[in-house]
Amino acid sequence: MWARPSRAGATSGFTLLELLVVIAIMSALTAAFPLALNRFVAARRVDAAARELLADIRLAQSRSVITDRPVDVVPVANGYEVRTASRSGVNPVTSRQWRTTTALALRSVDDSRDQSTFRVFPDGSSTGGRFSIRDGERVRCVIVSELTSRVRIEAGDLPAAVES
Repeated sequence: MWARPSRAGATSGFTLLELLVVIAIMSALTAAFPLALNRFVAARRVDAAARELLADIRLAQSRSVITDRPVDVVPVANGYEVRTASRSGVNPVTSRQWRTTTALALRSVDDSRDQSTFRVFPDGSSTGGRFSIRDGERVRCVIVSELTSRVRIEAGDLPAAVES
């Protein structure tokens, strides 16, 4: 914007209309920022949940070897529990609760059937499984090999049978 000379020959500032236009533009940008940020927050939540699950599966593997007993990872509403079985009953090792928008599903590695429990054995093998973590449109899969219990995280879509 160009400064305009005033009647006395001095330059004047911005007009009221120019200031209102700048304020309107700044307000629109400020209002759009949280909407853009919301998409990134859900993506971070799913990534963090996948990393937590991966760490807890490794914890279950270690606990199984130490106690010489199978350890289960059981999906529950909006999270999961890690449990060991003993003569006195089931002992919880750890549990995670996520936001209500974050869902967890457990299926077989080949995606042919649902599973209610993932089990790790003391010899290092497991029942294998494909944990699908979903929050909004963002999906991460934590895949555990049956024979070697190798754990990896992949980006992916939910299979048709798991989608809501």
